[in-house]
Amino acid sequence: MIVKWLDTQNIIMNSNTHKQLNFDINQRIPVSYGNITLNKHTEINEQFEDNTIGLSRQFSGEIFVPPNVICEAQIKNNEIHVGPLIGMLLVKNHEKLTTKVLEHFKERIPSNETGKGVVFVGSQDWIDVKRKLIRGYYYSVHGEWKEGIFPFPKVLYNRTYIKKSHYKRLKRNVEMKVFNNCLMTKSKLWRLLRKDPSVNMHLPYTQTLSDLNSFIAMINHFNTVYLKPTNLSRGRGIYKAEKLKLGYLIKDTNNQEKILFTEQELESFITSLTKNRNYIIQQGVPYMYGKSLVDFRVYMQKDETKNWNCSGIYGRVSKPNRVITNLKHSQEVLTIDLALKRFFRLQKARRLEIQQEMIQVCKNVCTALEEKNQILADVAIDVVVDNQLKVWVLEVQVSYAADERLYQLPKSIYEKVWQTPISYAKALTGFKIEGE
Repeated sequence: MIVKWLDTQNIIMNSNTHKQLNFDINQRIPVSYGNITLNKHTEINEQFEDNTIGLSRQFSGEIFVPPNVICEAQIKNNEIHVGPLIGMLLVKNHEKLTTKVLEHFKERIPSNETGKGVVFVGSQDWIDVKRKLIRGYYYSVHGEWKEGIFPFPKVLYNRTYIKKSHYKRLKRNVEMKVFNNCLMTKSKLWRLLRKDPSVNMHLPYTQTLSDLNSFIAMINHFNTVYLKPTNLSRGRGIYKAEKLKLGYLIKDTNNQEKILFTEQELESFITSLTKNRNYIIQQGVPYMYGKSLVDFRVYMQKDETKNWNCSGIYGRVSKPNRVITNLKHSQEVLTIDLALKRFFRLQKARRLEIQQEMIQVCKNVCTALEEKNQILADVAIDVVVDNQLKVWVLEVQVSYAADERLYQLPKSIYEKVWQTPISYAKALTGFKIEGE
C-alpha cells in the first residue's frame, strides 16, 4: 500500500480503500513504526487513489519518518505497519561513525532496495533504552546519510557485541529480532560443537592450554599444534609449535623462530603465554604448498529466503614460512576453483565436489550453532582442505572485518557478502514491496 505524507494527524484514505480494509467508520486504527504504535482516527477523502493512505511524517514527539525515504504500509490484524525499518549497530561509540565509515558503508545497501524503507546505522552509546529510541544515520533516496532519531526497529543487525545484561534491557517489552549478537571464541566453538556428530569430525581437536603437561600430551599426539588466544582476532598472539628430534620449534606470526630444548624452557614459555590471557592448543591441520599455507574463507549468510547460503568463497596463500594466512601475512587471494586446481591438481568435477562439500560442512556448522542457541545470520568461516582432501573448520568469525580482501574479489562476490544481511533483515520484517 502506498503512503503519502501530509500535514495531518489522521489516517486519510478514500471510501473504497476504507471498505477493502474492513475498518469501522469511527474506529481508531493502530499505526506502527518500528516498536512505536499510536491509535489514529480515519478520515475519508475521495481525492485519494485506491490502495493509498495519507499519514503524518511527525509520527510521535521527536520521531519523524525520514522525508526522503519511500516507505510502504502493510495491514496486519487490523493494524497499519509503516516501514520497513531496519537498524544496524555498527560500532560501540558514535565518534567512530565518521564520514569515511558512512561513505564506505553505502555499498552495503542493495541497489534495488534504495529508498524502500528506512535503513539506519547507529552505535551502542546512542541507544536510549528507557525511551526505546536510537539515534543514528539513515540512507536517503539521494544516496546520502542523514541524521535522525528512530524507534527501536523490528529488526536489528548487530556488528558489535552487546553484553547480556544490556541485551535483556534492550529487548524488554519490545518485539525486536536481533541477529549476530554473539561472541564466538575459538574455545567456545569447540565446546559447543565437539559432541555434535554432524560436524565434530571436521573440527581440529582442541583443548585449553593449561600447563606443560597439556602441551606435551597434544604435541606428542599430533606433532604439530597451534597455540591461540581465545579472544583475539586478526591472527594476534598465535604460535605454531612443531616437535623435533631434539626440542620444539616455536614460530610466531612475525616469522620469528626459536627452539626450546628443555622442559624448563618450554614451561617458562607456556607460563608467559597463559599468565594474562587464556589460550587453547589445537591440532595442526594446515595444507602446505611449498613454503606457503593455503586455506579458504567461506562466507555463510542467511538471505531473503531466511535460509543459510554461501555468498562467496576465496582461497588465501600465505607469504613463505608464515603460520597464518590473514591479510597481513598473505601474498595472494584467488578463486576457490583456481586454488583447488593449482595446489591440489584436481579435475573440474572433483573441484566442484570439494567446493560443495566445503559449503555443506559450513552450513552444518551454522545450523549446529543455532541449535545451541547462537543467534547468527552472517559469519565468515576459515577452512582448510588437507592432503587427503578432508575439510577442516578452523574458526567461525561473527564480527569479521570488512577489510581490503573483499576488494580483491570480483565485485559480484563482495557486493553479495556485504548486502545479503540487509536483504535478510528486510525479510524478517515481513514487508513485501510491490514490484519485487
